[in-house]
Amino acid sequence: MSGVGMFLIVITIGLIVVAALLIAGGVTAINGKNGQILVIACALYAVLAIVGLIVSGAFGVSYLLGVVVPVLIVVFMLNSGSRTWFRSVGGKTF
Repeated sequence: MSGVGMFLIVITIGLIVVAALLIAGGVTAINGKNGQILVIACALYAVLAIVGLIVSGAFGVSYLLGVVVPVLIVVFMLNSGSRTWFRSVGGKTF
């Protein structure tokens, strides 16, 4: 196996771990307990997705969504309405 192939396997494993964080962060965010986990997980996912795109050289709509969707989640989680809601229910936010 080539070095690039092994690197992509490591990126994929990292994406699986971050996907679990996204699920856990989404559940805690919906419950109003903590929005920080979801924001951090989305940022990690976007970085890993960008690195994976660059290394693999495969660009397409589905790959692009792997970058755009986490960025949109971060934008929505950090807007003033979301932050106000988290504070009003006693949850953590940035």
